Amino acid sequence: MAAITRVLCPIDFSDCSRRALDHAIAIGRWFGADIDVLHVTPEALMTGRAEMQMRLEVLRTEAHADAIEQTKRFVEAAGASDLKIHVSVERGDPAAVIAVGAPSSAAGLVVMGTHGRSGFERLLLGSVTERVLRRVRCPLLTVPPHAAEAPARTMFTRVLCPVDFSDSSALALEYASSLVEVTGGSLIVLHAIEEFADEPLAYRRFAAPEYRRQLEDEARDLLRAALATKARSARAPEEIVVAGKASSEVLRVAAERSVDAIVMGIRGRNVVDRLLLGSTTDHVVRAASCPVLTIRQG
Repeated sequence: MAAITRVLCPIDFSDCSRRALDHAIAIGRWFGADIDVLHVTPEALMTGRAEMQMRLEVLRTEAHADAIEQTKRFVEAAGASDLKIHVSVERGDPAAVIAVGAPSSAAGLVVMGTHGRSGFERLLLGSVTERVLRRVRCPLLTVPPHAAEAPARTMFTRVLCPVDFSDSSALALEYASSLVEVTGGSLIVLHAIEEFADEPLAYRRFAAPEYRRQLEDEARDLLRAALATKARSARAPEEIVVAGKASSEVLRVAAERSVDAIVMGIRGRNVVDRLLLGSTTDHVVRAASCPVLTIRQG
């Protein structure tokens, strides 16, 4: 895991972004990282006569100055005078600006709040956070509105890392293991077997228990092999193999074990699948009650 020396925290002045900023500050203190606080105002559409466009430009300039002052007050209220915090305000599409701003600011981590949204609007458009999840290349920590308050030191004391033996989950496992090694936390590694719904007819009728045990044994062997090559923590991770839908099992185990962060890999999916079904990562990010750290492959 690369050292986290800079954290990008986009805000919109909501309670959700307040909680995200608190987590960014906790991470900044733990790793000694600088924090870039970014607010993005939508780009106004300028049409009509020249004098109208000039007036709109004046209003936009005034709004930009107001946003800078509001951002500074928002940061000051967080009480982090011990950290180096850089404030900026940009205009444009928030998701696009954030995705561009992460590499340009050399951020090793982006921390964002998630807003509770539901229904057809989110299905077709997605929230800003979900669109950033698609675009940003560096690790992204999403903080739900009902997450526990940021601890005084670090939230990475009990980490859950789901794996499906893909390259992206192997990368997430390596990151999670390095993370708890730095923080002295504990790691729980989970694999959910989803194949039971598609069992061959012969196994369902005559040998379902044997078939399930075979799948579980194979999963445990793969899990131990992954841990042998990717896990670096001095403390042995806890291994869990369960049967069921991956997103549901991740959320269940996270709640039962009171984990304070989930680390997951994310990989590209085609547009139709992503819009209509979503991925396991999507479902966990939307429903988790603790922060979710997503690691993108490539």
